[in-house]
Amino acid sequence: MVPISIIGRRVDGILGSDFISQFVIEVDYERRLVRLHDPERFDYRGKGEILPLTFERRIPYVTAEITVSGQPPTPRKLLIDSGSQDAVDDDLLLKSNGNLRKVTGGVGLGQTYEVSLGQLALFQLGRFSFKHVPSVAPGVALIGGEILRRFHLYFDYKRERMILEPNRHLNDPFPAH
Repeated sequence: MVPISIIGRRVDGILGSDFISQFVIEVDYERRLVRLHDPERFDYRGKGEILPLTFERRIPYVTAEITVSGQPPTPRKLLIDSGSQDAVDDDLLLKSNGNLRKVTGGVGLGQTYEVSLGQLALFQLGRFSFKHVPSVAPGVALIGGEILRRFHLYFDYKRERMILEPNRHLNDPFPAH
C-alpha cells in the first residue's frame, strides 16, 4: 500500500468495522496510541461515561443532543467518524438563527457544492457539554475527531457501547472556521 497524506498527516491504511468488531478498541488520543482488547476478557471498571451505540450496515452511531440558536435542544443520531477532523456536523445547523457563512464545500460528482459554516450553541454527549461548537451543513450528521480527541475512548461493538473518559483537552477552545 502506498501511504497517502490527508491534511498534512501520513495515512498508511484505514481500519474498518470488519477489523474493529473483533476487538474492544481503546483509543488514547493523548499518547497517540490504539490498544486492542479481547472482548471476551474486557471488563471496564473505570469512571467513564458509557454511551449506547446503534449500528446501521455495521457503522456505529451515537445519540447526542444538539441546540442551535433559536431552536430547542434536539436529540440527534450521529455517525462516529474518527477520520473526520470536524467537531459535529448536522443539518440542524441550517435551522439556526445564528450567523451562518456559505462557502464552497468541495467537489462532489465533479461539481463544487455550497455548505454553511456556523456554531452549535450547545452539544451534549452523555454528561459532557460543549458550547459554541463549529459545525457544517448540509452533509452527513457526524461526530468527528475535534470532539473525540478530548477523550480516552473505548469502542466495544460486541456490547454496543462507547466509553468516554475525559482527557486534559476536554475544555480546549474550538478552532475558528
